[in-house]
Amino acid sequence: MQHSVFQTIAVSLMLGAAGLVLGRWRRMPPLLFYMVFGVLAGPTALSLIDTSSLGEILIGLIEAAVAIIIFEAGLSLPMSGLRTAPLAIRRILLVALPLTIALVALTGRFIAGLSWPVAALLGTIIVVTGPTVIGPLLRSVALAPRVDNLFRWESVWADCLAVVASGVVLEAALHPAEIGVSLSGLFLLRLSIGAGFGLAAGWIMGRWFLPWVSRLGDPGLPGVLALTGAVTVFYAADSLASQSGIVASAVAGMVISRHSHPELEGIKHFKDQITSLLVAFLFVLLSAQLDLGEFGAQWASIVLTTLVLTLLIRPAAMLLSLWGTGLSLRERFYVGLIGPRGIIAASVASYLAYVLSRTEPEAERLLPLTFAVIFFSGAIATLLGRPLARWLGVALAEDRTGIIFIGYTALSRELAKWAKPRVDAVIVDSDPLKCALAQSKGLSTLCKSGLSDEMYEELLEQGFRRVLILTPNTALNSLIAEKAQHHVGANRVFFAADSDDNEFCISIRRRAGKKLAFTPDGIDIDRVNEDLESGRLALVEIPPDQGEEQTQNALLLAYVTAGGGVRILRAREKPLGVAAGLVGAAGTDPQRHRIA
Repeated sequence: MQHSVFQTIAVSLMLGAAGLVLGRWRRMPPLLFYMVFGVLAGPTALSLIDTSSLGEILIGLIEAAVAIIIFEAGLSLPMSGLRTAPLAIRRILLVALPLTIALVALTGRFIAGLSWPVAALLGTIIVVTGPTVIGPLLRSVALAPRVDNLFRWESVWADCLAVVASGVVLEAALHPAEIGVSLSGLFLLRLSIGAGFGLAAGWIMGRWFLPWVSRLGDPGLPGVLALTGAVTVFYAADSLASQSGIVASAVAGMVISRHSHPELEGIKHFKDQITSLLVAFLFVLLSAQLDLGEFGAQWASIVLTTLVLTLLIRPAAMLLSLWGTGLSLRERFYVGLIGPRGIIAASVASYLAYVLSRTEPEAERLLPLTFAVIFFSGAIATLLGRPLARWLGVALAEDRTGIIFIGYTALSRELAKWAKPRVDAVIVDSDPLKCALAQSKGLSTLCKSGLSDEMYEELLEQGFRRVLILTPNTALNSLIAEKAQHHVGANRVFFAADSDDNEFCISIRRRAGKKLAFTPDGIDIDRVNEDLESGRLALVEIPPDQGEEQTQNALLLAYVTAGGGVRILRAREKPLGVAAGLVGAAGTDPQRHRIA
């Protein structure tokens, strides 16, 4: 038995990690890989994973994972997003959510043939999207800011409200005669308890506990204790009122994120890594519960229900509820059609099926229906998310998105001045004097650190989606690039590396991959800035028909695309339009800036 438990956990972890690597390699959300691996490793094919061997441990794993995932989502949720689409966000939570639950329940009852209690529970499950599936989607396609923020807020708060609703419906299904208050009253009570407990716990942790722990001198300790706090808050709130823990975790995460502490960045990074592993592990584990051979007679019903839920109900609910919010018809249609469900939906379905297994035989049908919707909605988001956004015009053209120039130097100043007539450009620097200098040159600035999550949240809201890091410090540039890619995606991050031939700089250039800007050999950053300031170098436009010899004598940085936007050149990339390049004055050879 112990071997079976260990084998189940070990194989789930291994396949989850494999799915995560495949997703990063193929640059697509890994959700589909997790599900395929889980189904194949379960009773359908290889029988390497036996979820029944875990017993009630599985429920504990689910609750702990949900607590951590939602807490991490609350930490990362930008409060500033409310400003871009406040009415739309309220409509999603107050109109679209209950409307979708009701329509899904009707579909479950009359198409899938479920009993009313199970159909109602299906409604509370299917309405969930989730931060773990929305995050990869938003990193792969640059959406209009209000659409982007709408997805982010729905993925956290719709989840919380739906899970609380599922707990109320479950209570009614298990003990219909013992419900002494109305279902809506019970829902509001649990919501209030979760929110109140999360508010108090988040304030105590953010105001007192985490700052005190950080003073102990162990940089890893705040992240570990924040992880423990997430599970503790979830458990304590759930003990007070069933299913209120998820709300408490989300609120606590949001409250902590409002406190500006140096340790907050480390906590977010630590929890992001833990969340990625948890999602991968749990998705494989839960998918392995399915035995596709048992659903032979139900496939027609499952497929029809999945198509109705995914292609009709959510789009209709979004089109209706978001009317009059300022979103265009195309934006409403995109939000309605692209709604991938994720680990929260899978976890809740598994939990409800387990709890109801003895009293509601039909509860076992929740799993195949939920996973079918997860798979189909995930496939739509993965395969159609980007092309559909372009076709509907809700995506920002990559070459027209704003560029964040991190570090005020002569090079960033000249390149930002060149880019500014074509795309939005902003200089970010933590030095107020440098920000003032940039402003005196007519450039937009934001006086914050390139490692600040708040800075990225603020500029993403304004439509900035690309980051070019040009500080004189190569190590700092590499560090900022790692931070930036969590917010905008690795394919939208560029940084300059020094051309010094010491082992450290060579290692950074080698590890930079596609994030390395301009030239594979790096540039002498200090000399470039000095020569730009002295006039020995100048940034000029170079036509595409320029002779090859003259083009090679310039250090090319970016070019104007056919659509009038700006594309930053990566190492070994050739310009396909009018290029911005550095050329030497009075016989100065810009080639010497490539190698120190």
